Amino acid sequence: MGWLRPKRRMIMSNTIQVAEQVVCINIDCSIWSGRKKLTPADFKNLESDSLPPSDLASLGSKKICNPDALRDFDTLKKEAHREAAKVGIRFLGGYAVPSSKAAALGVLLDDVRERFNAARDTFVAEYDDEIEAWISKHPGWENSIRAAIPTVSHVEGRISFDYQAFEIKADGIASAGLERAVGGLADQLYLEVSKEAFNLYDVSICGKPHATQRTLRPLHSIRNKLEGLSFIDPKVTHVISMIDHVLMAMPTSGKIEGASLSMLTGIVLTLSDAERIKACAEGMMNGASAATVLNLSDDDEVTDDVQQGADTAASPAIIDFGNLFAAPVTQTAGQHPMLIQQNSAPADAAQQADATVVAAAPTAPDPLNIVSQEPVPPMANTFGIGIVGTGSLAF
Repeated sequence: MGWLRPKRRMIMSNTIQVAEQVVCINIDCSIWSGRKKLTPADFKNLESDSLPPSDLASLGSKKICNPDALRDFDTLKKEAHREAAKVGIRFLGGYAVPSSKAAALGVLLDDVRERFNAARDTFVAEYDDEIEAWISKHPGWENSIRAAIPTVSHVEGRISFDYQAFEIKADGIASAGLERAVGGLADQLYLEVSKEAFNLYDVSICGKPHATQRTLRPLHSIRNKLEGLSFIDPKVTHVISMIDHVLMAMPTSGKIEGASLSMLTGIVLTLSDAERIKACAEGMMNGASAATVLNLSDDDEVTDDVQQGADTAASPAIIDFGNLFAAPVTQTAGQHPMLIQQNSAPADAAQQADATVVAAAPTAPDPLNIVSQEPVPPMANTFGIGIVGTGSLAF
């Protein structure tokens, strides 16, 4: 990389450093659908010309097996993805997981695989009985179902679970596509955090008179995920500091209400917006404290910071949650109040209420989308991809 310009060389160096601290986990799960495509022959009481033409509508599918018999497989698949998402972020169709947490995740995925295979063996052993029970439950459709039943060996081959782990090693010059993907990990992290925080607010805080100790668990999970991936972006450590600032102020038992609930709501709403996360973290990088950027109501704690850094305190990163519970606010699931601080303080309480702007929350971001939507060029002669292993991980 000696011929690269200094700025470009620095970006490349940072990209490589990030790439070499993650293990990529690909979860490979296949589940038989238990369905077959409908055909005109399935509608024996209708004339063929009574059906809509194929260019207008498709006939859809028919269930040839009880969906409940396949539910365990979907549950285990979701569990595997949930465990991977706790410590990693979406990357190249799989997950980028901190190297330090890859082995522990591998143990969890090995357990999921064992339970998945056991469920598959049970289903295969009971396959014929399941089919017959389903047929007897739908009299008059026996022939339609029987005509579509695949062999048990075919079905067994369609039900599988495994995972692969690989590392990205620097080898020459990175392709633009892979470099964009690695460089987009920070934005992807903030997007996933914002979705988790939005769900936390929507399910456990919105419209509730108080929160419970269980409400804090997702916030702890977000914090732990950020800590494991803090090498991705320098701002992440400041986001962790904001969360810690609020968690340390929470009661250790009982209900969370009053000022504590206001603080909790403030940090959750901050985390529910990826751009606000970055703005607050940048404020802390410029010298502001966590209390300042969150604009918490503890006057003794906040006043000195505001006086010493007025410019920082007036930045758009600061959010006013002080009047969040001053008056009842009609809230519905899927909405949250975005309280915007005005440049000048209102003269009285009525003006203060008028100055508070309540806006509908933006659509929750989808962390399953890779940040870069541009086509990714082939990775030949770019980063070397070293396969760590399939299945059990050993580091």
